[in-house]
Amino acid sequence: RPIVTTTPEVITTTVPQPTSSIASSTTTIGSSTSHCFCQIGENIYMPGEIIYKQTDNDGCLYFAICGSTCSVERYKGPCVSTTPKPTSTPTIISTTPTTSTAGTTPPPGCPDAIPPREEGETWIENCTKATCLGNNNIVISKVECPPVQNIVCENGYPPVKVLSKDGCCYHYECECICTGWGDPHFITFDGVYYTFLDNCTYVLVQQIIPKYNNFKILLDNYYCDTEDQLSCPQSIIIHYKSSVIVLTRQHFNGIEVNKIYFNGKLIKTSFQKDGIYIYTIGINMVVNISEIKTIVTYSGIIFSIKLPFSKFYNNTEGQCGTCTNNIKDECRLPNGEVTDCPHMATHWKVPDPKKDYCFGPTPPVPTEIITPSPEICVCIDWRGKTNDECPFSCPTDKVYHPCGPINPPTCDNSGPPQTGITEGCFCKNGTKLFSTHRDICVSDCGCTGPDGLPKVPGETWISNCQKCTCEEYSLMVQCIEEPCPTKATPVECSFEGFVPITILTPEEKCCPQKQCVCNTSHCPRSSETCPLGYELKKENLPGGCCINTTCVKVPGCVVNGKFYSGHKYQEVSGQCCGQCVQFACVLDSHPDQVLKDCGYFQPGETWFPPGNNCTAYECNLSENQYVPVSIKRACPSFDPGCLPEDVRFSDDGCCKWCIPQGIPIKQTQWIIHATVVKSKRLRRSK
Repeated sequence: RPIVTTTPEVITTTVPQPTSSIASSTTTIGSSTSHCFCQIGENIYMPGEIIYKQTDNDGCLYFAICGSTCSVERYKGPCVSTTPKPTSTPTIISTTPTTSTAGTTPPPGCPDAIPPREEGETWIENCTKATCLGNNNIVISKVECPPVQNIVCENGYPPVKVLSKDGCCYHYECECICTGWGDPHFITFDGVYYTFLDNCTYVLVQQIIPKYNNFKILLDNYYCDTEDQLSCPQSIIIHYKSSVIVLTRQHFNGIEVNKIYFNGKLIKTSFQKDGIYIYTIGINMVVNISEIKTIVTYSGIIFSIKLPFSKFYNNTEGQCGTCTNNIKDECRLPNGEVTDCPHMATHWKVPDPKKDYCFGPTPPVPTEIITPSPEICVCIDWRGKTNDECPFSCPTDKVYHPCGPINPPTCDNSGPPQTGITEGCFCKNGTKLFSTHRDICVSDCGCTGPDGLPKVPGETWISNCQKCTCEEYSLMVQCIEEPCPTKATPVECSFEGFVPITILTPEEKCCPQKQCVCNTSHCPRSSETCPLGYELKKENLPGGCCINTTCVKVPGCVVNGKFYSGHKYQEVSGQCCGQCVQFACVLDSHPDQVLKDCGYFQPGETWFPPGNNCTAYECNLSENQYVPVSIKRACPSFDPGCLPEDVRFSDDGCCKWCIPQGIPIKQTQWIIHATVVKSKRLRRSK
């Protein structure tokens, strides 16, 4: 049975999601569905992930996970009493039962281990190294850790403890922390302080050798004091994998507010995608990239970038330095040369289509150096000492406090208790923050609607076709089905292929109606091919949904499996079999075109092949023979040396000739008769 506890170091952040539809007629809803995660220190854990797993001196296992509600759940596992205390020599444990049968072959490997192990296999569990010797014998020894060395960090921050991959050993590392503020001032990863003034876009951090999926951070500067040309950070631009996150401040309703863009789209906190977690703490916008253990914060004036030494050692460049814990190589140019930091900073400019201007450096204003005091946990009302030279704007429902709580009280109290202060905008007296993921101040803590927004006690609304009410005393949401004003009218579909379906209209989104729609899979099957001498004819059935096809006989005769167009069957007196008698002309060279147009053409008729106006055919009857005669348009000879501007065409496009400019055109028509086909009389037997 789990023991559920919460520890002060846990930050629980939830991301609102749409609530699921409500199926029962009466439903009680306590809160809206949301995704969340546990944050312990700088580490992010999703629900179900193990936070720690340790064994005490008595061999008892203790571990904790991030629960489904994003609270820390502690568990006690089994106590392995057979595990001896560490000694200088390994211990052999047999997992074979004490009883045995004479002559039994020892089992290979360690099949009784959980999970079964092969002979010679080695594994580490609970910081104990085990090796299968075979015959269910396992040798166990404690994992030996190298001596821990104390280190000093050049940037002045205390070293942090870093566990090995198996969680059994640890060593100390210096965190690479880069900060910037004001007009602007910089402190690099290894603690070098310098000032640099310009209003372009620069590389703060990028990898010398790419290892981590297009990771790069840019700084967009602007002149925050145009008179003295003092520049300040305007935006922090984070590239990771295929995503781009922009942290900035923009004017909204006359005040400056935090804005976060993810791949060009404005988002609200909290937000997570592809291992990137975005949230706010006080006035700070925070981006946590869990895969590379990187944290970026930005308040509109101050930025901070924290990288793990183990992942980025000696592999960063840009205005933030090299992350080597060595100030001598901190200010690196793009070509690898080391120089002084102000000179280095200007070389990390990147193209920005919005900026075609850059001005030289200007001496900094000394008073700006007090800006980062809240960031390093020193509570000073420094803005109040500047005679409104550095105001901070808040929304109308909030007020500015220089030393407000990191986790202000909320209606749902979902945030764990935390000590610490930060400057920012906080709810006015008599109001409270609605929730950790809804930045709204309310005077009464009511219910949470399906959109995650607050509902005051007694308020009603329609959700998922149900009428919901925020109960005044229990502050629970009660929902009942909303009846439809009219019952759905039964529908019968009378035309072929039409079937009734249920639809929702814009006027009645919750009350379905029936409507007949065409579904060709319900159409009756009809002929798709026809026998020789017939052609397929299509017609629309009533309603226009289905197409009916029938086979229609075409004029002609079928003899010995061959169809003859322009012929007809004629009985012969005194004979059992008739004959196929020709009654029109047919062109062997154009049977498809003739059949498509009319099937045949008779004496006195003229036929033009499709797309050819220069050749025609007439049908002549000579000695009971139907003979097609071609008529071709005769054209005069054409001079191949004719200039293009002197070429002329006949009206039908069949002939061209060369007429110099200014000479009238004279046309001559020639008609040539030629016999092309001689028909044969065919007989057909019954």
